Amino acid sequence: MVSPDPLCGVEAGKLKISATVLSGSGLSGILLIHLTLLSTLKGIEETVLLYPSTGGRPRARRMLTEMDTAQTRLFDLFKLDAYAPHEQPT
Repeated sequence: MVSPDPLCGVEAGKLKISATVLSGSGLSGILLIHLTLLSTLKGIEETVLLYPSTGGRPRARRMLTEMDTAQTRLFDLFKLDAYAPHEQPT
């Protein structure tokens, strides 16, 4: 008897999430095929800039890299701002 693949459930979960994302984007008029959609979302990245300090820990600034038009539309559509880094008051 062959044991079930433990990753099968993970892949099914990814497929379900991807299908939800894809259907949501279609409702907003963004026409991207599945792989292009995921590739576009993957291109939204965060970077950390480290600034030296005169004493103690260096100061870190987290920010998103520049996004193209499609990435910006998807960012707004899926309300990813809630997960994006924001400036901390000093």
